[in-house]
Amino acid sequence: MSVTPMLETAGRVECTHLADGKLVRLLGCLGDMQLVGLRLALLTPLAEDCRDVVVDAGEVTDITDEAVAILIAARDWTEFSGARLLMSRCAPALERALAELAFSEALPRLSPLAGPAMAVAAAAAVPSPRRAAD
Repeated sequence: MSVTPMLETAGRVECTHLADGKLVRLLGCLGDMQLVGLRLALLTPLAEDCRDVVVDAGEVTDITDEAVAILIAARDWTEFSGARLLMSRCAPALERALAELAFSEALPRLSPLAGPAMAVAAAAAVPSPRRAAD
């Protein structure tokens, strides 16, 4: 018996509510079938304690202009609601679509995590404990 892995082509929108925000994961091909899910996840009223909406679009394989429009509208809606929208990851397909529509800089991004060199430098800045004779 052999098993052939299948690539996920259908898109998915996953939304997880957190204590003070929400995480929205976008996966696969985002087209007409996912627009309702995108609207529900990104354009519905935010909870009063919601401060951040983080979008992880690192697994997007294709995206329509309409789905990009919802992402852009979500940025404005989130700011209007007193929160902020940040992209944690953007797949090449989303980056291409944003560039084609002249929206490359329209979605705020989380700053990248510090690499190993930064972690070593930060550890070196921590003072060592004193010896007993001090």
